[in-house]
Amino acid sequence: MALEDLTGTKYIDDLNSSNPAAGDNVSEGDDHIRGIKNVLKTTFPNIDGAVNATDTELNYVDGVTSAVQTQFDAITANDWVTSARIADDAITSALIADDAVVTASIADDAITSALIADDAITSALIADDAVVQAAIADEAVDEARLQVSNAGSNGQFLSKQSGDDGGLTWATVSSEDYIPDGSVMAFFQASAPTGWTQVTTQNDKMLRVVSGTGGGTGGSAAVSSPAHNIAAAAHTLATSEMPAHTHGSVGTSLGTSSIRAGGNGNWYSLGTSLSTGSSGSTGGGGSHSHNTSGSITTPQYIDVIICSKDA
Repeated sequence: MALEDLTGTKYIDDLNSSNPAAGDNVSEGDDHIRGIKNVLKTTFPNIDGAVNATDTELNYVDGVTSAVQTQFDAITANDWVTSARIADDAITSALIADDAVVTASIADDAITSALIADDAITSALIADDAVVQAAIADEAVDEARLQVSNAGSNGQFLSKQSGDDGGLTWATVSSEDYIPDGSVMAFFQASAPTGWTQVTTQNDKMLRVVSGTGGGTGGSAAVSSPAHNIAAAAHTLATSEMPAHTHGSVGTSLGTSSIRAGGNGNWYSLGTSLSTGSSGSTGGGGSHSHNTSGSITTPQYIDVIICSKDA
């Protein structure tokens, strides 16, 4: 019998598929069976139960050159999976479980704009508060990446517009955007600015600053033509109110002589000389006052308040 040696450490590749030959003795068949058992047990020393894997499933390990668990450990290690190891379009959202990819699993700078397909990331795929300022690179968001419905110009701002693509539109700032309608302000210029209408119901009046409620009016005379009517009353000076003074050419002494006149023989005094001079000083130089009468008309005015805009 041309029976190969199947004793000792022998494996499946030691079996000869031509044995036993047709002319071999049947009495040697038991040696052949024992040899095959030895080969199987040596080749599969750890098989102690049923093996349910199919040939297809077993063929999945074809080409494996080291322990499968060791390779799994390497694959799940940090930084093992890189973009170079992933085929284009190999990973789709359908293959990723919910919440399977978290920021802790992504290396810094591993995901760049070149790796993200156009329109691949939509607002529905971004969790609330997932994008914070710290996660956005400087100048990463520019006008080209915003959905703006028109081309802007210097001095304009982005305004929310319902119905436009993206909801953003470049718009021009107008006074109505930051000053409430109906506000009244003072302007030092010839005419009302654009977007304002001159108030003509108040004219030729001055402004009065008040600490209480503004918006009041009062007075009766126009500023350009005030109506004043003031008169001083008559006053008679008393001696004490006169300035101190004297009077000249006043007789101070008289010279006389006696003469007899008439039939009764009486004597009479007759002035023969007169001395003159100034009178004594009088007047106190005191002050005096005049009563006045009439009226002063209050000019027309508008009550205004001074306000400082909140920061």
